[in-house]
Amino acid sequence: MSILRFNHLHPPFNNVAVRRALLGAIDQAEAMTAVASADRTFWHDGIGLFGAGTPLANDAGIEILRGPRDYVAVRQALARAAIMAKKSSSSRRPTPKGFVRCLWREPTSCVAPA
Repeated sequence: MSILRFNHLHPPFNNVAVRRALLGAIDQAEAMTAVASADRTFWHDGIGLFGAGTPLANDAGIEILRGPRDYVAVRQALARAAIMAKKSSSSRRPTPKGFVRCLWREPTSCVAPA
């Protein structure tokens, strides 16, 4: 049994909008081929967290994994997620005087306190 999931405890996957956006880029068949070979007798795709035929198996939300990959839509959703994250981070406590806050860990994105 193989499970591919995002580690939601660490950025950027701690942002639910990022996780939702990236689901549109996941191809279960490609992932399972990499793990268990191209022989489809060893694996199934188009299923959710609970394996087919088990008591908790259902199709809720599975259409994103069964449909075609739309990478343009994924990029747009990721951009929206970044904008939402930036807006929510602006509500953090202000940076103390004399310190610099780096938003993306790149020297060009460090901003001096106002």
